Formats: sequence, structure tokens, C-alpha cells
Amino acid sequence: QTDGTLRIRQDLNMADQRIVNVADPAGAQHVVNRRYLEDFVDDQMSGMSSRFPEEISTQATNLTFAQCAFRCRTLTEDGHDDWGMPSADELSQFVNNNPTSSSYSWTTTVDRSRTARAYQINSSPIQQPPFINNDTYDGRVVVRLTTGETRVSDYSEQESCFCVR
Repeated sequence: QTDGTLRIRQDLNMADQRIVNVADPAGAQHVVNRRYLEDFVDDQMSGMSSRFPEEISTQATNLTFAQCAFRCRTLTEDGHDDWGMPSADELSQFVNNNPTSSSYSWTTTVDRSRTARAYQINSSPIQQPPFINNDTYDGRVVVRLTTGETRVSDYSEQESCFCVR
């Protein structure tokens, strides 16, 4: 090329050679060396707080998924208004922290892998679940905080609700 760049349009045989001593990038399209990348990651991580929730709310019982989601979005508790609905992983961090709650609690985690047959065997009373295709059930994972046990629940079922922040 006339601008001094080399563009390869096919596989390049480097004969076991490697590129060394790459300078720090001077622009958005320049290659990044290891030192630059490590410094960048260190800078980014130093300003980040934990991605894990710090606190769990009080329990609300007998809520549908939508009611729980609304509660978590609008909750003000202990002087905080930054509550959210937990994923199954986030909620599992609080297993055994609330031994009085033996009910299942809603999470944002979607489970599309259960079949309708498995859902109907485990559901009481048996309800027709919503389907994505002929045999896949679309529901939310619920977690029991006393044991960490999980199952899938239909959106209209009533479960407990904990929010995290």
C-alpha cells in the first residue's frame, strides 16, 4: 500500500516466528501489547466495586414474578432504594442466611431447558406451561434459601420475593 501499511489477504506462514516488542497503541485500530492491556485492566478493576450483592431485603410472600419484579424496582428499605431482583447465582449467596424462610424465592434466571412433562410431574396442581417450541418450557428459576434447592416456576405462581443490592 502507498500509506506504508501491509494488508494480508490470505494465511501468513510465519515459520514459527513471532512478533515482539509491540509499542503502546497510538490509535483505536492499533495492536495492544500485554503491558498496556494489564495496566488497562488494573485501572478498570481499581474503580469497580464487587459485582456480588451486599445485602438481601426482607421477605415478601405469595407474589407472582411480575409482582416481585415491581417490588424490587420500587423498594426502599434500610435507607436504600437501589434494590433489584436477584439472579439464581446472586440469591444462592444468601443460602442459609435466612433459616426461617423455607419457601422458594423468585430470580431473574430463565430456564428454557425443562420439558413440559418434567414440569407437570413436579407441579401441583398441574398447569399448562407456556411453550417456546413443542417440548421446552419457559419459566423462572426459584431458589429455596434454607437449602439452595432450585426448581422452575411458572410466572403466575405465587412464590416468596427477596431483593438484593
